Amino acid sequence: MYIHYAHPTEGHDCEQVLRLWNIASRSQIGEAAQGHKQWISCVAFSPDATRIASGGWDKTVKVWDILETFGVGVPTLKDLDS
Repeated sequence: MYIHYAHPTEGHDCEQVLRLWNIASRSQIGEAAQGHKQWISCVAFSPDATRIASGGWDKTVKVWDILETFGVGVPTLKDLDS
């Protein structure tokens, strides 16, 4: 899995949402997570891979439950091999 957020210094159209991607199939997983009011500047997975934390220019930190937000559970080694 891969999390995408566009940082304003990268020259992308910046979004205020997180997108979770399946690298193997190059497809987005679930819907984009919305909640920040300005650009997202950093993201990190929790050690157990059940949550994602995001920090934004709106001076907020959001914690997202991956299953609840994106509709997928914790990836297994089998998932990562396929």
